[in-house]
Parts: sequence; C-alpha cells; structure tokens
Amino acid sequence: MEKLVVKNFGAIRNVEIQFKDLTVFIGETGTGKSILAKLVSIFRSTDFWEGDVRHIDFFISKLAYYQIANFLEPGTIIEYQSALGFYFSYHEGEIRQDFYENLLKHLQKFGQIKEDKISSLLIAVKEQIRGTFKDVIYLPADRSV
Repeated sequence: MEKLVVKNFGAIRNVEIQFKDLTVFIGETGTGKSILAKLVSIFRSTDFWEGDVRHIDFFISKLAYYQIANFLEPGTIIEYQSALGFYFSYHEGEIRQDFYENLLKHLQKFGQIKEDKISSLLIAVKEQIRGTFKDVIYLPADRSV
C-alpha cells in the first residue's frame, strides 16, 4: 500500500493519504494540494531512490527543485511508503530510509550469499527500481479562467 504522511509543512498541518489506483486532490486554493502532488512526484521518481536519500542535503535539493524547501519548519514530518516497501521519513531534520537496510538484513540471513554477491543483488535491485519508478513530471493545473 502506498502512503504519504505530512505534518507541519506549508499549508498542511496533518494529513495521511493512502493512494488508490486513482487519487484526486480537491480543495480550496492554498490548502496544500500542489504541495502533496509535488511530494508524490519526488517520491515516485527514479532519480530520488537512486540518489543519496540518506542525506538531508539531497532531500532538501529535491524540495528546492519544486520550490517547496522553504516550507520546512520545526515539527515538519514527511513519511512515504511505496507499495514495494520503499520507506522514507523526514522528522524535524532527521532522515531515515529503510529499504536497502532491510534488504541487506534479509539477504544476510541466507548466510551462503557472499559479500560480492550481495553487491550484485543490490545492482539488480537498482534495476528493479528503474523499472518500478518512472520519470515523473509535475504539471500544475491551469490557473487562468
């Protein structure tokens, strides 16, 4: 199940979204619909998961690309869980992502897998990421009337 949790970020005080096949954001101007769409674009992009997601500067650069980095404030929480188990969280300046660590723990349980094979498996996982996440483009709604 794909899920996004956002607290204290821009106009958003507290929201949890569980994505379905079709998820539509509807609401008044200035309530955070575009912020949510931009966050989804970040987390669904291949380059995010292939990047250095463990470092705060990398995450802030992604937010800055969509012009939402200035919405970070004390108490900001952003959590994303993909349907495949990719997990990322930002809690008041701390980054946590669990996919690779959990994968390594599972692989090491097998014991017979040598260290060089684990590296090969991680490369295969990165290929799976490229096949799962696509290049995402955020297109804002036309605001002209």
